[in-house]
Amino acid sequence: HGQALPYCPKLRILLLKSNNFGNHQCGIQELCNALKSNRTLEQLDLRSTHLGPAAGELLGEMLKENRGLKDVDVSWNEFGPDGCRRLLAGLDENFSVVSLQVQGNCATEETLHLFSSQLRRNRQLFDDEAAGHAPRVPGSLAGMASRGMALEEFAPLRPALRGLEGDVSVVALLLRKARTCCDPEESLLLTETAGCIDEMTIELGKHRVAHVDAKARAHTVVRETTVLEDNHTQAVQDCKVLTEVHRRERDKLAEEVARATDDIGDVEIFAGSMAHERSALDAASRELLRRMRAALDETRKLKRSLSIQVLEVDSSRRLLQEENIRLHAQLSRCAPAVAARCVPTLAA
Repeated sequence: HGQALPYCPKLRILLLKSNNFGNHQCGIQELCNALKSNRTLEQLDLRSTHLGPAAGELLGEMLKENRGLKDVDVSWNEFGPDGCRRLLAGLDENFSVVSLQVQGNCATEETLHLFSSQLRRNRQLFDDEAAGHAPRVPGSLAGMASRGMALEEFAPLRPALRGLEGDVSVVALLLRKARTCCDPEESLLLTETAGCIDEMTIELGKHRVAHVDAKARAHTVVRETTVLEDNHTQAVQDCKVLTEVHRRERDKLAEEVARATDDIGDVEIFAGSMAHERSALDAASRELLRRMRAALDETRKLKRSLSIQVLEVDSSRRLLQEENIRLHAQLSRCAPAVAARCVPTLAA
């Protein structure tokens, strides 16, 4: 914002409230440096920007040189007593600011009284100039006037005090009456009365600003509430749609679960039948195995019997061979004798 101000010569109001502007100290320093030489900006709103104690000194140094601001609001910025005193020191050398809001900064009662006194001084200067009277130039204002600085630089009251011209005129008349009055007590009474009216005017301006802010906040709350209600209604509709979708998915899942349960029942029945068939097959296998073992035993017995018979046959065959050999031997021995006996018989 500080760098952009020289390029905005028609800017009269700068609102920076409630935006955490004070979290960056270089930002408030640049803004103050730019405002020192600015003559066009009239209203500056820095409410609730978390400026902190250091910003009080920066703003005070800015007010010492600025001659354009009329309405400054730095409330709720945690300046603390020391920061408020430094801001007061800057206001002491400023004669253009006619409204300065500092509530919520822990300022002492004495500091608040001095703020009110200096603001009343600035408004008195404005009243004198507006009425066409030569203003009573306090303090350093004389040096400013000698340098040719016009009182138009002190400008009108801030917008919150518009509509109070009658009260301001009464204050001006009382002050002029006090200056021309010969009775010191009456002059003091008139001055105190003007001060009371001025303080009441300030408070009324504060209340008007607070009322405007409250209305703005109320409108904001109403808009936000309407948006929230719309969002809530949309969320309820979305929830209904999602609930219907979930219900359909639940019914679909229930049907799938029912089908899966039926399939599981069929599988269990099939598994039972398979188990029964397996049991029957196991029993048949065991019976077949028993029979095969019995047949194997019979085969083994038959084999042993055949082996014995084969051995007996082999033994008989060997005996027959031996007998044949013996008979051949006997036949060979007996053949000549038989032949001798048979020859005479054949001859006869």
